[in-house]
Amino acid sequence: MTPPFSSRLGLGTVQFGLDYGITNTVGATSLSEVSAILALSKASGITCLDTAHLYGSSEAVLGQSLGKGDEFQIVTKTPDFSRLNLISSDEAAAVLRKTFLQSLTLLGRDEVYGLLVHNAGGLFSDAGSAIYKEMSGLKSSGRVRKIGASIYSPAELDRLLELYPVIDLVQIPLNLFDQRFIESGSLKKMTERGIEIHARSLFLQGALLAERDSLPKRLSRFADHFGLYHNALAENGLSPLEACLKFSAETQDVARFIIGVNTAAQLQDILAIGRSLPPARLNFASLASNDTVLINPSLWPA
Repeated sequence: MTPPFSSRLGLGTVQFGLDYGITNTVGATSLSEVSAILALSKASGITCLDTAHLYGSSEAVLGQSLGKGDEFQIVTKTPDFSRLNLISSDEAAAVLRKTFLQSLTLLGRDEVYGLLVHNAGGLFSDAGSAIYKEMSGLKSSGRVRKIGASIYSPAELDRLLELYPVIDLVQIPLNLFDQRFIESGSLKKMTERGIEIHARSLFLQGALLAERDSLPKRLSRFADHFGLYHNALAENGLSPLEACLKFSAETQDVARFIIGVNTAAQLQDILAIGRSLPPARLNFASLASNDTVLINPSLWPA
């Protein structure tokens, strides 16, 4: 039996704590709307919540909104150690432990499903071994079920797995424009090693959901590629949301696609379309881009 569409979704919560997303016009999600989104997620079979120490008030909002009996699998993240000027490995380990315990307190939890290094680059620093050892200790103590990292490229994945043989969970960027982890064989490599894969940026911060005539000005330099994208959708009779969800539904080896919404109505639309995707076949590979400035939102023009 094919699992329900919703079972492969995870709920990203950065919008709960920050004004996030290139097409977001409403700011951080209100507490009442967060409660509605979480209730709909629970009723629809979405079991994974993705948050982070760096997502503003996201963890605190979740702690206020989740009931004691809610059995969501929560994945949170460490500080970005690649951006911290730590003077020693001991200090890095201490910062990790302190912020993780703060996360548990804010979330109102004794343990979480996953803990990821927010940027795998921190694990490649001189303090990397100490960071990994501290995470492993939290796992051994039962505070965390799975440890890993958020990574940005297949090359970074290769380095991570070379240095740290026991990685349980990895989060990667993956969408219609950014297909590097498919093209490189990285998805298969992780699956063969028993690594659980979570994919973020399915909607490319909302840019892939913008209509043809509504491309944000910051992305105008990429108008040609977005034009090819919208031509392909028109030829196949697909809306932008249908195309993105078809890509997620037909991509193997990914355990969870982490999506973000600002309202329960947006989530309801995603669930409704996901349950009845049209049969049209889109040539996903033809839409891939190797332009790192396009596929990495952190490099987008201001």
